[in-house]
Amino acid sequence: MRQLDAILDRHYGEDTSGIKDIILEAAQVVRDPSSKLGHAFNTIERVGYMRTGLRSALHVIEGTAPDCQEGLRWLAADVLSNHPAVLIERSAIYMPVRAYLYHQRYLITSAFGIVSPHTFTSNYPEEQQATKEAAFKTNQQAWTEWLAS
Repeated sequence: MRQLDAILDRHYGEDTSGIKDIILEAAQVVRDPSSKLGHAFNTIERVGYMRTGLRSALHVIEGTAPDCQEGLRWLAADVLSNHPAVLIERSAIYMPVRAYLYHQRYLITSAFGIVSPHTFTSNYPEEQQATKEAAFKTNQQAWTEWLAS
């Protein structure tokens, strides 16, 4: 937000039309996921993270990036530790999210399968490993339950 302020100052510093204020007001959506628009924006953002994580998992699954396979596996693990359970919850509100999860169900399931305990021990500081792995397992369980429902 500080960078946004700096950019707006540079481009709209002496603007008297109020455009800077309008842009800053709109940017509040990003900062407040509890508002209706903020919630929708945050959900779209999470779908974007999920897409990135799934793309990295697909490279691992297909073996198309062997030189960075561990980094891609870590990216998939991090995304799968943070977003599936929330997206599952929000799929009851946003039907496109439900459709996305449904259409990606095989890849999401496969992505959970490429992550091992080694992914956490080799990529996170010791004090974060258990927490990150627990979050991953919680999301994996939520995913398994959603598929079964």
